[in-house]
Amino acid sequence: MKPRYLILTLIWLAAMALTSCYDYSHGDVLDDRATDILDCFDAEGKAWLNLEIPLDYPATRATTYDDPKFVDGIDAEHAVQSMTIVLFHGTGEADARVASSYSFTTWTEQMDAAAQVTKTLQVTSDNIERGDNIYLLAILNYTPSLAAATPFSVVQSTLTSVTTTHEGTNYFVMANAPLATANDGTGTVQTLVKLDPNFFFQTEAQALLSPAARIYVERAAAKVTVTETVSTKTVQGNTNIDFTKDDMRFGLYNYNDQSYLVRHFNSNWLAYNAGSNYRFVESSPLPYATPYRYRTYWAEDANYTGRDNIRTIQGWKEMD
Repeated sequence: MKPRYLILTLIWLAAMALTSCYDYSHGDVLDDRATDILDCFDAEGKAWLNLEIPLDYPATRATTYDDPKFVDGIDAEHAVQSMTIVLFHGTGEADARVASSYSFTTWTEQMDAAAQVTKTLQVTSDNIERGDNIYLLAILNYTPSLAAATPFSVVQSTLTSVTTTHEGTNYFVMANAPLATANDGTGTVQTLVKLDPNFFFQTEAQALLSPAARIYVERAAAKVTVTETVSTKTVQGNTNIDFTKDDMRFGLYNYNDQSYLVRHFNSNWLAYNAGSNYRFVESSPLPYATPYRYRTYWAEDANYTGRDNIRTIQGWKEMD
């Protein structure tokens, strides 16, 4: 073979390696991965995925986001005790239904400046049909019971406690964060992570070399921190009455002890702004998350569904 033909052949083979499914048991190149997801599972209907979930620890937030609201907090508030990965199938997030779910308590934790959980997971092609797209939901510190074919909208609206207790320790429930494609008042929002068929592999070794997705999660709870630095205060207008911070009690009225499993965000809110600042979307993009790169703020409350249908938890929650 002439050298130039040999070079062209090698280039063609390299291109095929990047775009084709492989049958590692036989060494055969199958159809283009984009042709159909089912071609990327082995003869037993199994494939491997390598997943990365940033833990968003305080040290990481301080370097990743130039914004003080992401700096507060302690490591324990982001600790992971259990994890459930749910695969959905369908043509889009709107019609996505549960295909299968996988729960486990072992993974690799990376605790440096790039703090994250890494899990290489073997999945099956159960309930996946030809022509499907595959979407992923990560649920941390809560293990729901999910039947096959359950719509994502139902999973999204599942009510859960904001924390779970394991061996006397409270863990915050976490799930995918709804992310936006733009921060300029336009774009769309998606919660499920769409998986590229190119990153379903028939061996674990191959999956380890190519992470399939980076999944950004958020807590089901919003934390309020109150600090008092002055030891003695006086009542305004009457300096004869004083009190110390030990005498103080703080209460949150209409607090919620339940939350939707996944935050409900309305894409119409993206356009709300004050001057040039858009209120409900982060100004700085997340690393590696494309095309959904911007965290969103705000949500529909699980205990409030409109002026004519208000469900309220009455009472005070006292905090020391």
